[in-house]
Amino acid sequence: MYWSELNIQQRVGPQKGVLEITGSNVAAFCDEMIGDSKTYADLYQESIFKSR
Repeated sequence: MYWSELNIQQRVGPQKGVLEITGSNVAAFCDEMIGDSKTYADLYQESIFKSR
């Protein structure tokens, strides 16, 4: 589990609004969530190299 997921789980509570969880900058929150995730292009390129 990523630290961001843990952070969300700690913040989530009954009857909390989305902005209470994400903060006012939702785009920055989402960017942080996907942080070092591989893109589709990365995964595709890896699959090509593995199949050789």
